[in-house]
Amino acid sequence: MINSKPLKGVADAKNYLIIYNQNIQGLKNKLDEFTITLAEIKPHVICISEHHLNNSYINMFHIPSYRLGANYCRTTLKCGGTCIFAREDVHFSDINLSEHCMEKDLEITALKVNFKKVSLIIMCLYRAPSGDLKYFCDHLEEILLSLYNPKIQFILCGDFNIDFSRSNHWQTQLINLFNTFNLKGIVSFYTRITTTSATMIDNIFIDKGSSYSISPWINGLSDHDAQILCLEVHDKLISQPTFIYTRDFNEHNIASFLLGLTNEQWSDVSEERDTNKMFNNFLNVYMRCHQANFPIIKRCYSRHTKSPWISKGIVIFCLRKKELFICCALTRHVQ
Repeated sequence: MINSKPLKGVADAKNYLIIYNQNIQGLKNKLDEFTITLAEIKPHVICISEHHLNNSYINMFHIPSYRLGANYCRTTLKCGGTCIFAREDVHFSDINLSEHCMEKDLEITALKVNFKKVSLIIMCLYRAPSGDLKYFCDHLEEILLSLYNPKIQFILCGDFNIDFSRSNHWQTQLINLFNTFNLKGIVSFYTRITTTSATMIDNIFIDKGSSYSISPWINGLSDHDAQILCLEVHDKLISQPTFIYTRDFNEHNIASFLLGLTNEQWSDVSEERDTNKMFNNFLNVYMRCHQANFPIIKRCYSRHTKSPWISKGIVIFCLRKKELFICCALTRHVQ
């Protein structure tokens, strides 16, 4: 069953952690529509596979109200890559898994999300269709063994390029591996539907004792549908305050600054005949007054705000586009 509105109103619930997972097949030119999708869901964590970005670009890539938590980018081959974004009010720490990464075989990133009493390790991975399955399984086992702690729960999601809707040797191997760590796959719907096939190659594995809901989310940004995990947690997230450094521009400081400029003699400027030296002298005087009267202060700042350009009309248009995309996908699947 295809459902495009699975979690209305749940994202703001205090007892749930919302995780968005999708193979986006290139993130660079999809930021605007992706931002609208996130405004509907408001997930705490975003897991993206196949972002197709390089290291220099992804570190400058900004999703409003989110911070880049962890990423892996290819350096030799094109495309691929994985990354995890966390909402600005979520406290997390990066986990470096680069020693296990191999282009096409296993591209994986991870971060730890901290609660008051427990922690979650969220991993996002990608394996190309031609990737070495033995390398993939062996190193995935090494990662899980190295990170295992009875007090920490794993959440592992991504594009495995193993069809979990059909029994096969590597699917069995992988499920047996996850059973060892008390993990189960929870995706029960097709995640990639084309004119010729329907497969479940994207999945999310969580602790078997977890309470959760999961639904597909169709946004038309990729031929892989997103999955929205709503995980029940009996604990509170540790908020991550955002601090900025700014100068204190209050009325008293502005008046003091203007008075300081008035009291300056400016002789170093007026008596100088060289234009460059005259400018430098002026700048030195000006900056001395500026820095003396406008001290740098540290402020707590919340940047979790709506993107002002997302108007009501744009939202309605995108919802209509999504409805047409779903209708098209259903028609193709029936044929």
